[in-house]
Amino acid sequence: MKSKTIKSIMSRKFTAFCNSIDDKKVKELVLKNSIITGGSIVSLLTNEKVNDYDIYFTDKETTKAVAQYYCKKFNELNKDRKNRLGKPLNAWVLDGEDVEKWKNGEKRISEIHPNWEGSDQPYSENINIPVMFWNMTPDRIKVIVDSDGIIGEKVEDVLDDADAIDYEKVVETEEKSGNKEPYRPIFLSSNAITLSDNIQLIVRFYGEAENIHENFDFIHATCYWRSSDGFLHLPSRALEAIINKELFYVGSKYPVCSIFRIKKFLKRGWNINAGQMLKIAMQISDLNLNDIATLEDQLVGVDSVYFYQVIEEIKKLDNFSMSAIIDRSYLMSAIIDRSYLVSVIDKIF
Repeated sequence: MKSKTIKSIMSRKFTAFCNSIDDKKVKELVLKNSIITGGSIVSLLTNEKVNDYDIYFTDKETTKAVAQYYCKKFNELNKDRKNRLGKPLNAWVLDGEDVEKWKNGEKRISEIHPNWEGSDQPYSENINIPVMFWNMTPDRIKVIVDSDGIIGEKVEDVLDDADAIDYEKVVETEEKSGNKEPYRPIFLSSNAITLSDNIQLIVRFYGEAENIHENFDFIHATCYWRSSDGFLHLPSRALEAIINKELFYVGSKYPVCSIFRIKKFLKRGWNINAGQMLKIAMQISDLNLNDIATLEDQLVGVDSVYFYQVIEEIKKLDNFSMSAIIDRSYLMSAIIDRSYLVSVIDKIF
């Protein structure tokens, strides 16, 4: 497909999405500060079906405003639903700056969490940090779903407690729900908000395209379209990889996720050489995956609700501290003695 046609498709799709936003301020922010990048442009270039359009935002203000807007929308659309504890379903947005203020004694948990029912104690190195606060730097925005972790619109028959997200099944299920409101939130995770009509809003990262692409792994995904001026960027090295269906690894903050993604591309006829796999392995070797917080952050495509169960089981072991880095031999003995950890991993993957 020609670049002129791709720009036209991107513009029409993005305009339709923006026109569905009924909050004037949020709409203005989205119009000015959005980037579409990733697989959708690759699909258009190769005349294949676009599964979804991944929209990122160039600044934190827009990212937070969008996350709050769609959490509110999701809560309104699901006001009669209950979470796993039998309480009203509630999605909200956690800002890393608020977590930092809590750690500095400037805020209490009840001021951060709208439905906090635990002890409203100030931060201390001796207390267990709530799982939702893990990996929260001041620049981070995270979507929280109380007592669920992830949640979708009538998708109980699609996902169980430890299934990976199957986007096509989610869409198929929600289309049968009878709700035809366009661009409504149908699936929430800590990192992204999936809308109907093939839109996914990423809240895990934001910034200009070059900053966003620092979190990407393969070069073919670095094409992008910019909302502010309709600019379409098609790097020559990305085009070469697309033409040859070549997975060229450019380095990522999340190499563990890259291992999982390879399988998907191989099924689509892409190829990867041993050198690229070695580069991924070298990056993984620099990580301490025995640290649960590091593992949770690396598995950015898998929601942390699964790891909460694993962590709770590990906490039952003697002499375990949430702040501790788990010794490999200690962790392996825990796996041997308590097969629950292995069974959870096997079920997720």
